[in-house]
Amino acid sequence: MALSTSRLSALGHDLYTEHILARPGRTAAIGAAALIIIRLFRYATSSYAAYIAMGKGGLPLNIFGWLLQGSLHPLAKWDLTSPAPYHDPKVIAHFEPHGREKFLPAPLPERAGPAPEVPGFIFPQRQTTAKASPEMQKRMRGFLDTFVEANKELLVGKPSALEGVGTPAIFPRTPAEGGKTHQKAFMKAIKYETAHVHHQDGSTHVTLSLADAEEVLTKGWGRRHKLSGVLGKIPYTYVLVYAPRNDKEFETWKQVVAAGCAFIVAKHEIRT
Repeated sequence: MALSTSRLSALGHDLYTEHILARPGRTAAIGAAALIIIRLFRYATSSYAAYIAMGKGGLPLNIFGWLLQGSLHPLAKWDLTSPAPYHDPKVIAHFEPHGREKFLPAPLPERAGPAPEVPGFIFPQRQTTAKASPEMQKRMRGFLDTFVEANKELLVGKPSALEGVGTPAIFPRTPAEGGKTHQKAFMKAIKYETAHVHHQDGSTHVTLSLADAEEVLTKGWGRRHKLSGVLGKIPYTYVLVYAPRNDKEFETWKQVVAAGCAFIVAKHEIRT
């Protein structure tokens, strides 16, 4: 026989009184669990929205890419502006014979102002404030083209193998491509890219010598990748260089990119 509305209401009240109110410990536990679930849901939705806002990168721009980068957080490093790893004998040996050499033409100036905001995602690693203007990005791409052309026996410009079409990158030109340089074993995990510029913000990933990477970090021009040095894959000197904001910073940016390329083709002279 069907239960009336009043009878259902009475049953519900009895269950609530017997199983919830009569057991305050359970009530507190349920309340705490509900609060945790709500907060986790809010965090997840906010984090996912921020991930989508970063734009296309090396991982799929969907929930699967977000989950994958999130699963890597237990491996991540957080001291991203510390040059301490560059003095570890094991790290130094990994970058021999040219890892301790300086390829920057002179010490860098201190970068003015605070560092831009860089969200905590493993991938993509980009800045969300102080982005390069469209005009500045045009100049940056122009420099890459001119620089590669001036060193075409050593370097080749192609779309990034890490970020995909739309992201210009520089690679060493190997003998198989008619060049004079050879791929470095420690570059394998980043598909032998020397540098690439993110078109979303104008920041740049560059692999530098240990000495030059330390200079970039200590002078405030960039930070390491969160997976740099993890499991011997991404190089410790794979550095995010912040987008240039003016002519002076553009000149510094050019020096850093050229230094990374000079390190990768170390036995040959780079023309700038």
